Amino acid sequence: MEGFANWDWIRWNQSGDKLMISDWNALINALTDLGFGCTSRESVMKNFYHYGFESAVDGRKRIAGDDGVEWSILSHTDFRRGHFDLLAGFTRVKALSRSSASG
Repeated sequence: MEGFANWDWIRWNQSGDKLMISDWNALINALTDLGFGCTSRESVMKNFYHYGFESAVDGRKRIAGDDGVEWSILSHTDFRRGHFDLLAGFTRVKALSRSSASG
């Protein structure tokens, strides 16, 4: 993953507590290069949600930043810039099966 520091389509917000993505195709290509099998924005978002991320935007999919670029913004209580120690606790959230959810 050459040039990760120069990617302009993914970054932290100013306070380092939210992940900002402006180009989903670039993210999908980067994840594919790393060996992840994802083909659409929806599949990537589904995985973010399974790991407990939430959309940090008020019902909209994207919001324009000060730079005029539209960003998708995701947050997670344990995903913070510079806090690699928090990543050890990341687990996939298991959804309830239909049979157990209905009683």
